[in-house]
Amino acid sequence: MTNIKFKVGYLDEDEIWMALVRKKLSSEFDICLIEIPITLEEIWEYILEKELDAIIVDFQLFDSGKVSFDGNDVVNTITAHNQHFPIIVLTAHENRALDELDNVLIVKGKKIINDAEELPNFIKMLNAIIRSYKEKLANSQQTILDLQKKDCLTEFEESILFNAQLFLAETSKDDTVSPNKFSFGYSKQLQDLLDRTNNLLEELEKKKK
Repeated sequence: MTNIKFKVGYLDEDEIWMALVRKKLSSEFDICLIEIPITLEEIWEYILEKELDAIIVDFQLFDSGKVSFDGNDVVNTITAHNQHFPIIVLTAHENRALDELDNVLIVKGKKIINDAEELPNFIKMLNAIIRSYKEKLANSQQTILDLQKKDCLTEFEESILFNAQLFLAETSKDDTVSPNKFSFGYSKQLQDLLDRTNNLLEELEKKKK
């Protein structure tokens, strides 16, 4: 049985690095090279259109002058739509990236791509991140649908339901949730659920302010 490769986007202003990353990772992933120039919102539209499972982004994108943003801006744009979408920032400027990014765990040095010992570990890590995201998304949806069938929930079940709804809302921050973002069954019941969880997230954001 052939394993289905996860689809991973790669964004870099350097064509040499784009070719190198595709060469090094294409045996394990379906690599989609994102062409520059591109706007921040077009990057998110590209993710949806190509149904990417993850994205790898260079940190210092503006060196070529083709775009006016860096990897941090890309991360912020994506997480504004989906807080949990798998992202890796691949950079030759690790110290600066670590200083500027909120989530330092997504920062990896570019040297890893040419490191014969470390590259397999990077591949395993990226596969694990994607699988974990997909599993949590599927489990959250199933948990919500299962608990909604019950007439009365215990306090513990209410807590589980709230956490599942919150996670789902954080992955669907747009006003309109597109069914093609999910690879499993999509029903009117789930659409109604997503509408409610989106409203829940909006209320939580207002409370933070």
